[in-house]
Amino acid sequence: MGCAGSKSTGGPILGDPPKWTAEAPMTRAELKKKRDEYWETEPYYGGRVECWQALRQAIEAPDRKAANAILVSAEMTLPGGLITEAYDHLGYKYEVPIFCVREPTNILP
Repeated sequence: MGCAGSKSTGGPILGDPPKWTAEAPMTRAELKKKRDEYWETEPYYGGRVECWQALRQAIEAPDRKAANAILVSAEMTLPGGLITEAYDHLGYKYEVPIFCVREPTNILP
């Protein structure tokens, strides 16, 4: 876990988040709307806006290498190796809901 004054190198993403099932099946458009609503309101959850932006960019990155590079540049650490829980270099915890990271198993075509 990061803390003030730590010399974290950032990242890395080591594994994939767990599979999940939505309470009700949803389309990709509905999932995108839910994700967009979350990212539009994330500053209200606390933490630094630039860290939230880095997390979103890492999640939307084309591959794990690019995602890790984003996290390293933002000085974010993932103690469990999953992007659903991250810490900035000051030790603030950021929790990203699974629906922002992975599609549900019951996504509709």
